[in-house]
Amino acid sequence: MPKAKGKTRRQKFGYNVNRKRLNRNARRKAAPRIQCSHIRHAWDQTKSVRQNLAEMGLAMDPNRAVPLIKRKVKAMEVDREERPKELVRKPYVLNAIEAE
Repeated sequence: MPKAKGKTRRQKFGYNVNRKRLNRNARRKAAPRIQCSHIRHAWDQTKSVRQNLAEMGLAMDPNRAVPLIKRKVKAMEVDREERPKELVRKPYVLNAIEAE
């Protein structure tokens, strides 16, 4: 049975929209499918890749995760400030990956 035809609004082109930024944001949001099921189920779409991996106890950048100690001797010994350890909010993901 046919439905009553309502008013349809004519589509207008948004000239004031930045197309480059729109496409870039769409590419960022449409992330590739994550193969690992443990990571995929714990993934939060509202957070960035770095935040998601940090919560799972994984590293996005291995160079940042394991920094090199500089061997250069300085003239004056200064106490180095240690970076605070990031809190692992989802340790079950890391445990499940290690168990496999």
